[in-house]
Amino acid sequence: MAKTVNCTEDIVFVSHGDDDMGKLAALAANGKFHKSVLPDDAMNQNAFSNVLVNGTTIVADSQTGTLELAAGTNIELSADEANEKITIAVIGKVASAVQADSAGKLGTARTISITGDASGSGSFDGSADVSISVDVLSAEAATKLETSRTINGVSFDGSADIVITQVDGKDIATIDEIPSKTNVLYTEITGDLTVSSSEYVDINDFKLTLPSKKNGQTSALIMLNFASPYATGSNYPGINFGISYNSEMAATGGFTYENETPSSFARHPFTLVVRKDLLEEQDSIVQIQWANVRDSVGYQGGFASLSAILS
Repeated sequence: MAKTVNCTEDIVFVSHGDDDMGKLAALAANGKFHKSVLPDDAMNQNAFSNVLVNGTTIVADSQTGTLELAAGTNIELSADEANEKITIAVIGKVASAVQADSAGKLGTARTISITGDASGSGSFDGSADVSISVDVLSAEAATKLETSRTINGVSFDGSADIVITQVDGKDIATIDEIPSKTNVLYTEITGDLTVSSSEYVDINDFKLTLPSKKNGQTSALIMLNFASPYATGSNYPGINFGISYNSEMAATGGFTYENETPSSFARHPFTLVVRKDLLEEQDSIVQIQWANVRDSVGYQGGFASLSAILS
């Protein structure tokens, strides 16, 4: 039987089971016995009797029981006996692991394709941007529109020609009712001609000859334009212009300065417009005339034009 004697706090009598070792041993500073006083099967003083794993307790069945670590799928265990350590590593993908939230590239490259009225494709694994060249497919010609359209009140689906006889509710003229063309007659002069007459006088070579009525043309819109005329004088100077039509004055107009004796003689652009009927079987002559105002001297001042639109 084991025996015990009363000793000081750090001295104990050692026994093992029913065997009396008959030794007195002192505890070292770390609270453990020196191995020389213990039997061989009682050498491990650092072991755990229980190991708790995820809520399950593994109980040692002896003082020298063995705890085995088993590697799961794609898990590698490496034992380093010399350094008394175990290395646990993951190889491949753990079977129960979920997919990563993000990665440098896809495990398998994917093909991105464009279909419909265009075609193209490109391989993409996420490691870089991808550019896709697109070929636009030509649409096949259709025999008719899927949805009919209305053109000036006439339904059109492309299956047949249509005839439009009205625009905005009004009949369209036939070919023989339309003038063969709309004539625009034009002439111009440049320079710095002057006028000092108080009576209207012709401006030489500043005229048009208009044709008689024909092909639906019955009138002329006559437009006179002086770009920069001016006048000099000391009694509110100015110029009067006239459009003579077949030797009769059709329209007149002009300008004067606001001051009796202007400090400077500014340019006064001038335009005069009149509409006249063409003659039945005779050409018409449009002649431009001018006159001064209150003994002033009038100047052409450069460019001037005369035009007539026949309709």
